[in-house]
Amino acid sequence: MSGHPVPDANCHTLPDGSCSVASPCMHAPEAARVDTCATDRFPFAGIADRPFAQSQISVTWSYVKPEWVFLPDLWLTQTKVTIEGLFGKTYSTDQYPRAVRVPDGRVFLEDGHHRIVTAAKRGEQWAQIRVWDWPHGT
Repeated sequence: MSGHPVPDANCHTLPDGSCSVASPCMHAPEAARVDTCATDRFPFAGIADRPFAQSQISVTWSYVKPEWVFLPDLWLTQTKVTIEGLFGKTYSTDQYPRAVRVPDGRVFLEDGHHRIVTAAKRGEQWAQIRVWDWPHGT
């Protein structure tokens, strides 16, 4: 988990850093706030190959409790998203994207790239994601 304040379930940070709810739910004092949604910056940690083989993921995702992940700490594992995926009907049976946390603490997105990119485009800094700890599992 990053050292950033975690939002509650109703929090949506706007691109200007303000909260879209009437009373801010978790926002740090102005001096501690980090502007990660600026349009001139990539809103994720980066894009990288998985440091593990997909065949090494042995998890029943529905048993993994979603947790808040700070998008600038998230590594994407897919270089492209499609227009159909961004604006079309989703066929996922799970509302939460899925990610794998490796022993050094990095979190790699496995499934849900379209949902995460859409959230970042809306200016959101956090997303609820099912995160499985590899190789030990939870």
